[in-house]
Amino acid sequence: MQNAKIKLGILGASGKLGSMIARAALLDPRFALCGVFVHAQSSSLNKTYQDQLHYRCAPDAELDVLIDVSLPESLATLPRYLSTRTALVSGVTGMRAEQMRQLKSICQGRALLHTHNFSKGIAVLSALLARCGAALTGYDIGITDLHHAQKRDAPSGTALTLEAALRSGGATNVQHQALRIGSIIGQHTVHFAGCGEELELTHRISDRKVFAEGALDAAAFLANQEPGHYSMADCLGI
Repeated sequence: MQNAKIKLGILGASGKLGSMIARAALLDPRFALCGVFVHAQSSSLNKTYQDQLHYRCAPDAELDVLIDVSLPESLATLPRYLSTRTALVSGVTGMRAEQMRQLKSICQGRALLHTHNFSKGIAVLSALLARCGAALTGYDIGITDLHHAQKRDAPSGTALTLEAALRSGGATNVQHQALRIGSIIGQHTVHFAGCGEELELTHRISDRKVFAEGALDAAAFLANQEPGHYSMADCLGI
């Protein structure tokens, strides 16, 4: 796959993130965008995207990589998009534990990268938090996550990812506060409070294109991987 364009499909392509990934993919020389997919009940079905592709509910050719940025309810239809060789980059948030188990079952024998956040900064922050969780024993820890008023899940998938990183370092008591206000794209702050000192680590998103670029980098990475489960940290080599 090193010398050929990666045959890419996007599920959830009519949403904000999906359409942004699709636009970026059309300009990215690494990819041949072979399909933009929506649910069979979507109002976008069979409409033309960027005067080049039609929104469809299933691929008509084998894909190298599928990027899924749809909703947890789409999980039941996911197998129709996956041939035996198709790798999956999943950015679906808000999945329950049972749905995550179902996703991993569907992806047995293929490369899977699932993340709640495609930004490189969050991947780096997660790596830092694992070390902080190990070093700052006995500190009170809180995570605040701010998002736009339309965001459904609280705490966010990103906040839960940050908590998991802290716990991997040994942190045991992590508090959450979620605010859904205005048009904030995403802001996460991790607070450490000890006796006589405080530490705060903050990540802010000011442009959604960060997510699209991260998703395409993840797809390019996953296209050349053996079957297994991967993360954005693997994609960045950290």
